[in-house]
Amino acid sequence: MSDQGVTFGSKSCNYNLIQSRWEDLSGNVEVCGCCSSKCKGLSVRHLPEDAKATVSTGPFVIVDNRVEPES
Repeated sequence: MSDQGVTFGSKSCNYNLIQSRWEDLSGNVEVCGCCSSKCKGLSVRHLPEDAKATVSTGPFVIVDNRVEPES
């Protein structure tokens, strides 16, 4: 991400199987419209070496901590 927010060149897209489309984690659908093809705009080749990074996450564990109301 950048200090300029979500842009076509700075986004975090994930595929939504239910909607069959790419979406940014912020909820912005438009910036990920090109994720099924080649996005236009500046490529990483135009960035200085110290501005490039590979970022990954993994694995997430989802735990349901719902508390049942007492009667």
